Amino acid sequence: MDIIINKETKKVLRWGTSIYDSETEDLISKDVELSGEKTYIYDPETEQFEECVFLEDAKKKKISKIDARTEELIDQGFNYSDLNFGLTQTDQLYYMGLDVSRGDFEYPYSIPNSDFTDTLEFEDADEVHQFFLAGVEDNRSILQSGILLKQEVMAATSVEEVESIEDTR
Repeated sequence: MDIIINKETKKVLRWGTSIYDSETEDLISKDVELSGEKTYIYDPETEQFEECVFLEDAKKKKISKIDARTEELIDQGFNYSDLNFGLTQTDQLYYMGLDVSRGDFEYPYSIPNSDFTDTLEFEDADEVHQFFLAGVEDNRSILQSGILLKQEVMAATSVEEVESIEDTR
């Protein structure tokens, strides 16, 4: 249910589909269709409704956007030897398995890139380990950059400050 607040008096007018002035009980608007579950400021001068954004809501929304961008970057994978490799959890487990069992392979040993259009050939166990470390570092870097942005959001003290934080990754 929407909540409507008078811009001038800061008093709750009413929530629901009809809005009344809390002082005079005069009908301001009947069957107002707003977007539901939000708080709006009613400006009696302009007779307009403006969505009221609270700091905690702005922070949650911004953090959700940062998390979505982090996932997007992880989904893009990482480049190694001019080939792209996935960074999904399944991919990371596969790379970890490669690294753990690198001493058991017969070399040269090959793995496909993310879209299976090419292969990466390892000459020895050290190359497998370097590949694994590169993937771990790329993933860590993506996650860390998201954490730093989220810390900046959490430290913000106003909605404007939250909205000014840009995820340029």
